[in-house]
Amino acid sequence: MKIFWTGKMLSVYSCLCLLLLGLDVFAQKIEVGVGVGGINYKGDLAPNFQPLNIRYAGEAFFKYNLYSFLNFKAGVMLGEIGARDAQSRDSFLKQRDLFFSGRMREVSVRAEYNFFNFRPKNNRRKFEKWCPFLFVGVAGSNYEVKNNYTDNSSFRKSEVVIPFGLGVKHFLHPSWNLSLEFGARKMFSDTLDGIIYDINVPKLRQTNPENTDMYFYTGISISYLFQGIRCPVTL
Repeated sequence: MKIFWTGKMLSVYSCLCLLLLGLDVFAQKIEVGVGVGGINYKGDLAPNFQPLNIRYAGEAFFKYNLYSFLNFKAGVMLGEIGARDAQSRDSFLKQRDLFFSGRMREVSVRAEYNFFNFRPKNNRRKFEKWCPFLFVGVAGSNYEVKNNYTDNSSFRKSEVVIPFGLGVKHFLHPSWNLSLEFGARKMFSDTLDGIIYDINVPKLRQTNPENTDMYFYTGISISYLFQGIRCPVTL
């Protein structure tokens, strides 16, 4: 049966096609994913990087790929954090024997800069399936910890931190990406371990009030890129 298109029907159809095309372009910029990794503390109980202080963490995130070289990412991370003087090589820290442990929650927004035009259309050159990137942003961190400095009482605090770091992305499939990243969180306080400097405590148990704490996240993630809806073709 032959269908006759009126001017009105053609106009409606054209609008629908334009709408679907717009949704398709927008959808191809949306990416969601999950990841697992570890959080590592750096502070009074670990002045240097200590692998034994790594604790488990996981994340879920949403990305908007504005350009092939620029992405925006919003995410939530949950994990554990802790450290022990006994794991240090410093004899003073071993004798002090402080320790802490607790949980951490982080909500972040950041920008990612891709060194290559990652996932370019109609381009399957092998080297572009791997793409190093840098990132920087802002985050809210909430942590609740206990330590033996204050008789194991709970300490909770929320603060703004600055996440920054680097990573590499790998093209797995037209809809799937794999990423590996290492990032630092710049803090503006010295209370991540729940220890507040007190001049009245014995010198052996005192901490350094001049240095702020930091924590690091190393993780691997997988993400799904929405491909959108195609406009139907007329016959």
